[in-house]
Amino acid sequence: IAKKSLDLSKINPKIYIQLEKQYLKDGKKSIFKALKNAEESLQKHKDKLPNLKYKSQVEGTIKNVEKQIETLKKIIVDKEL
Repeated sequence: IAKKSLDLSKINPKIYIQLEKQYLKDGKKSIFKALKNAEESLQKHKDKLPNLKYKSQVEGTIKNVEKQIETLKKIIVDKEL
């Protein structure tokens, strides 16, 4: 993951702190697993979107998951994982 590819406007400081603690407690494997799970969740929500009549709740979830993914990528870059 290149530093230039990160969207720092999507980094959530609270999530960053939480993930940093997770990394220190559970190691880098847990961070990569969390990233994989977040990416799968994002895809599932994006797949649902076209079929929904009311999209705002799922759109909000998508934005939150995107922030989580960007924050996970920042942890990976910062910790050189």
